[in-house]
Amino acid sequence: MLMTRRVFFVAISLVLLFTMQDTNVFAQAKREVKGIVLDKVEQMPLIGASVVALKPNSDEVNASFGTITDLDGRFVISVPAETQRITVQYLGYKSEFVEIMGVDFVDIRLEAETQALDAVVVTGYGKIDRRKNTASVSKISMQEAPQVAMSVDQMLQGQMAGVSVASISGAPGAPAKIRIRGTSSLNGTQDPLWVLDGMPLEGTDLPDLSDSNIDQLYSSAIAGINPADIESITVLKDAAATAIYGARAANGVIVITTKKGKKGSIRVNYSGKTSIVAKPDISRLNLLSSSQKVDLELALLRSDFDYLKDKGGVSRILSGLGETNSYIAGGWDALSADAQSQINALKRMNTDWNDLLFRSSVSQDHYISISGGNDEASYFLSTGFYDEKGTTIGVGSTRYNITAKTDYKFSERLTIGASLFANQRENTSYLTLTDGFTNPVFYSRRANPYLTVRDADGGYVYDLDMQGYGKGGNIPFNIFEERSNTSNNMKVKSMNAIFDLSYRIIPALVLDVQYGVQYDVTNTQAFSGEDSYSTRKEIEKSRLITGPFIPTGGIIKNTDATSFQYTLKNMLRYSKLVGDYHEFEVMVGNELRRSTDESVFSAAYGYDPNTLTSKPVIYPDESYAVQFPLFRRNYYENAFVSFFGTGSYTFKRRYTFGSSIRYDGSNIFGVDPKYRYLPLYSVSGLWRASEEAFLKDVSWLSDLRFRASYGLQGNIDKSTSPKLVGEWKPDVTILPGVNEPNITVSSPPNERLRWEKTATYNVGFDLAVINNRYKISADYYQRESTDLIGMKQLPLETGFAYTTINWSSLTNKGVELNLSALLVKTDKLSWDMQVNFSYNYNRVNRVTVRSDQRTPVTESYPVGAIFTLPYAGLDQYGYPLIYNANGEAVLLTDLLQLRQGIGGSIERGLSAIDERSLYNYSGTDEAPYSGGFTNIIRYKNWDFYASVVSNFGHNYLVQPYYSLTGYDRGLNVSSEILNRWTEQNSNGYLPRLITEGSLGGTRGTEYGGYSDFAYDKYFSLWLRDAGYIRLQSVRIGYTVPEKFAKKLRLQNLKVNVEAKNLFVYGFDYKGFLDPETMKNPFAQPIPRSVTLSVNLGF
Repeated sequence: MLMTRRVFFVAISLVLLFTMQDTNVFAQAKREVKGIVLDKVEQMPLIGASVVALKPNSDEVNASFGTITDLDGRFVISVPAETQRITVQYLGYKSEFVEIMGVDFVDIRLEAETQALDAVVVTGYGKIDRRKNTASVSKISMQEAPQVAMSVDQMLQGQMAGVSVASISGAPGAPAKIRIRGTSSLNGTQDPLWVLDGMPLEGTDLPDLSDSNIDQLYSSAIAGINPADIESITVLKDAAATAIYGARAANGVIVITTKKGKKGSIRVNYSGKTSIVAKPDISRLNLLSSSQKVDLELALLRSDFDYLKDKGGVSRILSGLGETNSYIAGGWDALSADAQSQINALKRMNTDWNDLLFRSSVSQDHYISISGGNDEASYFLSTGFYDEKGTTIGVGSTRYNITAKTDYKFSERLTIGASLFANQRENTSYLTLTDGFTNPVFYSRRANPYLTVRDADGGYVYDLDMQGYGKGGNIPFNIFEERSNTSNNMKVKSMNAIFDLSYRIIPALVLDVQYGVQYDVTNTQAFSGEDSYSTRKEIEKSRLITGPFIPTGGIIKNTDATSFQYTLKNMLRYSKLVGDYHEFEVMVGNELRRSTDESVFSAAYGYDPNTLTSKPVIYPDESYAVQFPLFRRNYYENAFVSFFGTGSYTFKRRYTFGSSIRYDGSNIFGVDPKYRYLPLYSVSGLWRASEEAFLKDVSWLSDLRFRASYGLQGNIDKSTSPKLVGEWKPDVTILPGVNEPNITVSSPPNERLRWEKTATYNVGFDLAVINNRYKISADYYQRESTDLIGMKQLPLETGFAYTTINWSSLTNKGVELNLSALLVKTDKLSWDMQVNFSYNYNRVNRVTVRSDQRTPVTESYPVGAIFTLPYAGLDQYGYPLIYNANGEAVLLTDLLQLRQGIGGSIERGLSAIDERSLYNYSGTDEAPYSGGFTNIIRYKNWDFYASVVSNFGHNYLVQPYYSLTGYDRGLNVSSEILNRWTEQNSNGYLPRLITEGSLGGTRGTEYGGYSDFAYDKYFSLWLRDAGYIRLQSVRIGYTVPEKFAKKLRLQNLKVNVEAKNLFVYGFDYKGFLDPETMKNPFAQPIPRSVTLSVNLGF
């Protein structure tokens, strides 16, 4: 704290020192002229614009009388009384000569040059003049991004180098996985920090949506922001840009700047979009047809594969007719005509699950805004409605938005602003979480093609082959019944309020205060009627010898969650031009933030939706109350306090040196005060080489700058605690016959638990030539993440096996390249092309290896490393072979030294260390290479937009086509199973189905190795190249000529047609719906759509 006070005192002293300095002492008569310099189109202030007096009756500058604009684009210049004009210049803008005779204030609007560089960089803690920007940042305006998206995160895919965006699912409202320059944490959050108009948002961390969890309802705070309200998005990448955000910025920062009112008469804008989304095509899955599936079941009955031999339609027919043994002994000809007829009827029943489970859908998006303003005030109001019907029947998402913003200038010194963002969003689905097999996407892969969903009377036909939990026998399941009698809905109501105050104490010194509030209320309701698989399964779980204790009727479960946070920022900004060459900018401030999260879960059994009543649950004992809870409450509270400062010095408008420091404290690490606070900092430099004398006269060179930075960023793992963590259990057996309440310790205390840290190095350059028509930007970075929180093994005498400790580390390094070119520029035609490419190498340096772990860990490998057993083909009997350490193809028994243990169990002779060495590193599932390619062509009133995105260099280890020992003949499967080895198909290239009795029982240990440990899922046979190139968006637009629009009493009218996801080329995704989702069979397909939109201005 003492150090912080000293830094603050020195900063204030510098402010006062330069404030008192008088830099203009002249004997001649002078007068003051004030003014403001803005971008002509965006009306944004141009920071650091040069304002210089001209000599009387001349275009020659009077260099003794000049200044630059401040952070608000304002300036005050003292000039000789006889001065008639001033000149205003800014990088990337056309210079202006402005008359000042007889005026005291001038309002200047500069017009951007062709392909002008962005004037300012928005960081969330202010705006930085781009000519002084020492950091690595990327910015896009919404006009440059795809226009059809429900959520902002989906719009970033392929738009920026170093920003990897992957679609997890095609479900409505599904979040995207975003990584900025790789992964900086192993167990903590890996998602970037989102900032809305200067306020960091809570509720943006992506939960675990892997495997069957893909259908859990989730809505990020980002999903509540209407993309139509956004002006631009800036991504902060290196430490020079992000260190000011402290302990939440190690994963990068995404800053959203929303639209606001502009000076001028009232403007009303409306945009409406209607999208037609194509039905998914599951024919890519190459599933067995009815005829193929029946033939497979027949073949298996006469083979030695007897696992679940009573399942499947064929087995039920033969069993019902008592002809199973006849068929096994004599084959098809031994069956009766009745049996043959029923089996042939199965072959003719081809149920189209694609039509029954999926659909084409129509989505709508409507938006209207009202804006305007004058010299004193501006306002912006908008409302929006979005309705997306999912391509999976029964799934959808809606969003309502209201946005209100205003700024009021009380005086030349005081300006206040207020913003309100309110939204309600709802995701609708039906229950699929009770069992992965009931997930509609997964079920479409496993449902038999000969299964009908309704009988002749319209009643439900239950799937007797469904794998489910049942103590009392099979649980009836029909997906149509489930869709009709269950619901799983989530409704979120969100409000973000931001209040700004800016007070200019003196011309060079400004006080900024910002207060933000975020409030989210989430209600999730899962309902299953009495006649549903979900309810039957839940009741079956409670079955005892005397029967189930869960009462009959429906089940309803509610989770009500409330999240609240407030943030208060106070900042004192000082900017000063000393002489002609020295520019100083200093900012000091502090930030207070507190967040609370509370959730209340309740459940009711025996629920009747007509009477809204439920029945009591009579638990046999307290332990069952844990398994079937009726009520649960969680509460979390975190507080942060921060002190920060930034400084910048520019010499001769060519050399800039920047620095920042932040001191963060949190109650999360509150045991040892030594580790409660984390100092974070950055230092950076910029050289504008194009301003040097030896390059200044190079006519084709518009800009050339070199950047370098180093800094320390932080991260938090909110799931950890420095205190003793345990789980309370009401009824635990301590001694025989003695039960008592008990707390089971899950994590021992660690008073030294502290923040995770990431040190980042960055060097780069920016080049622009020929009036900024051609630009290139390149960066090289290295990020060293240390003190990462992970598990570490403890000595046995401590009483704990593992503890949470700061000791893991990892490295990211990579390159980024951005290219843009205005290839054609005429009065009627323009062609703008942008390309971005990035490569990120990732390596885990240190991580815990459990002594009993038999699969490799990621130490010395990338995050997301894949390890496989090297598949070597088949032996003469169709058993898989695996390469050993000597390159020899051997059976699993020989590889692992398997042997029969006590009680028939299979034991492995190899130690865990030796077994780990058998695996090969087979790449990572996180793409190291990513890129994007965008073209924008404008001809007269027409415009054309196309974007291509790509991720490559990564692999997926997909699920095997079938289990070697546990294939369920009652479920459908990929037709690749027909390529397995059999005695009749000895040329099959896939492994045979194995039983304990195969080959006369001589390979029982081989069977046990696969059935007990499922080693077949690690075969390199299932490795797929996950790279892809996707035509993400194609848009054609037409702007109605102004004279025709005015006849309709409109200021502007534009019509667009946009197609999304028209085509994807995957390097190796045969048998899967999409390369992005092929490792997860539960993920909903990524949709294709065509959208018609209309934009009107009144």
